[in-house]
Amino acid sequence: MRKQQGFTLIEVLIAVVILAVGLLGTASLTMNSLQSSQAAALRSQASALAGDLGERMRANSDFAISNNTDYLLAANAGATSKPSCADSNTGCSTADHAQRDLFEWRASLAANLPGGTAVITKPGNRQYQLALTWNDAGNSGSASSYTLRIDL
Repeated sequence: MRKQQGFTLIEVLIAVVILAVGLLGTASLTMNSLQSSQAAALRSQASALAGDLGERMRANSDFAISNNTDYLLAANAGATSKPSCADSNTGCSTADHAQRDLFEWRASLAANLPGGTAVITKPGNRQYQLALTWNDAGNSGSASSYTLRIDL
C-alpha cells in the first residue's frame, strides 16, 4: 500500500475551479453595483435639474402663469436661443427672462444627462409638467425617464 503524500492534481484543479467561480461572482456583483450607482446618480441629477427649472419658473411665475408658450418645450424642439439681454447690464423683460431660463437650463441638461431630452407641457393654468428622458448606460443603454409636475 502506498502512503498518500500531499494533494493530487485533481484536488488542486477542483480548488482552482471553485476559486475562479467565486472570483467571477464577485466581479459580477461589483459590476452590477457600479451600474446601479451610475443609474442612481443620473436619476438624482435629473431630479435636481427638474427642481432647478421649477424654481426658475416660480421666480418668473406671473409670466409663466399668464403666458402659454414661452416655457413650453416640445419633443425634438430646436435649440433655444440666448436672449440679447443675457450678457448685458440691462434688465431682461419677463419674456427674455423665460428664454434665458430655458437656454441656460437646456445647456445644463445637455452637460449633465447623457442624451438628455425634455418635454414641457402646461396641463393647467398654474401647472406645468416636465418629462425628462436620458440614456442610462447602467440599464443596458435603455432610456430612463423622470416626470415632475410644477405647481405655480
